[in-house]
Amino acid sequence: MVRTVGRPRALRRPLPGANQRPLAEYQSASSQPFFLPGDPMNPAAPDSQPRQWDYPVGINAIPGPRPEELISFAELRNLARYYGGVQICEGVIIQSLQRLRMQVVPRAEFVGDGDPAAPGWADAGRAMQAWFAEPDCRHDLPSWMAAAERDLIEIDALGVYHRRDRAGRLYGLELVAGDTISPLIDLLGRVPEPPAPAYAQVIKGVVASLWTRRHLDYLVEHPRTDSPYGLSRVERIVMTVNRALRKEHYDLARYTEGTIPAGYMVATDPKLFGLNADKFLTLERQWNAMLAGNTPERMRTRFIPPGWDFKSVATEDVQTDFDRWLLNVTAAAMGLTMDELGFTQTSNRSVGESQERVVRRNSTRPRAEFYGRYFNSIIRRYDGTPLRPNAQAVSAPGQPTRRYVWDKRYHVVWDGLEDPDEVSGRVVDAATLVKAGILRPDEARSWLKLPRELVG
Repeated sequence: MVRTVGRPRALRRPLPGANQRPLAEYQSASSQPFFLPGDPMNPAAPDSQPRQWDYPVGINAIPGPRPEELISFAELRNLARYYGGVQICEGVIIQSLQRLRMQVVPRAEFVGDGDPAAPGWADAGRAMQAWFAEPDCRHDLPSWMAAAERDLIEIDALGVYHRRDRAGRLYGLELVAGDTISPLIDLLGRVPEPPAPAYAQVIKGVVASLWTRRHLDYLVEHPRTDSPYGLSRVERIVMTVNRALRKEHYDLARYTEGTIPAGYMVATDPKLFGLNADKFLTLERQWNAMLAGNTPERMRTRFIPPGWDFKSVATEDVQTDFDRWLLNVTAAAMGLTMDELGFTQTSNRSVGESQERVVRRNSTRPRAEFYGRYFNSIIRRYDGTPLRPNAQAVSAPGQPTRRYVWDKRYHVVWDGLEDPDEVSGRVVDAATLVKAGILRPDEARSWLKLPRELVG
């Protein structure tokens, strides 16, 4: 007996959302329709969740990060390292971040009508602030952020390892080069949850270690849905950086001795046409030896023997306008302006103030808020666990040291992000509220965090 093979049992159920109406209901009595859309094809994996992206088959088995990307981490590093425009922008960005001052203060919804500067609130905040002063117990916070920012700008990949002490407390946040970390993905194309490994560190093409999301953080400034890797600012302008490097290489070749000749001699006397190659080479060496390495002689007028004509092939001067345009594109990708880089030829006072606001809005503030969100996540994740011993604070002279813990009621704020005009306006508003009796002077000072002489 021949057995008829039907549809698989898993595919016999109607597809959710599919049109199950009979085809006859769509047919008109007067005419026959053509080119019907038909029902959609049954999925290959029914009753499954959607994948985040169409990842390559066996991507976790490929050792090394970015196996499916066209540009590797090493190429991005080299582009950023050898182009001076990127280095200038990195220095300006890092300096702007290092001028900020981080504070850990209680959230307004928890303080209520209380005073956030009271010892009960301020001491715990200062303890956590002292912990963040040296996040990895080796470098201060400005140096830590400088190293982190370089990885985010160049490759948009940064690893942060949670080192713990023997008591299980968070000892330090140690930075790991992002180009050594390869994110792993699950069946749905997302980072696996613990206890499954989420990240692999690849050293010399070999997987050296596996880490879960509890032990290692993989920070990306600009995430994507079609890849577990971010899109760095250098990768956005990779063609611009490539053109700038080729332009600089061409300009360097012009100033290299013997690379581009100033001209050539053409014999105009028919009697010289019969000279063999050795005699031409002898004349060329004598002429070049007379002028080589002697700048004053090259600047003087030289008389050429009869029968010769000099043809100059010297090119025009270096085109610096093109270099400036490439640098302008690079600065725009970094959220900076040319004034911030020190190029103030076309700037004035009004333009400079407006461009300073642009830099604060597009560069400094987003980056500071990025680190603030990450530090806030650290506070929430370790809520209730004790700080390390060197982050303890003394509540009052003569009293024993209190053992503070991470407290999610606090968050990170940055001093120095406010616009000077905004601060001046707040001072005027505070003075008006104090004069009207709405605020007391101490309340206004606490709100503004300004000295007593600025608010009466």
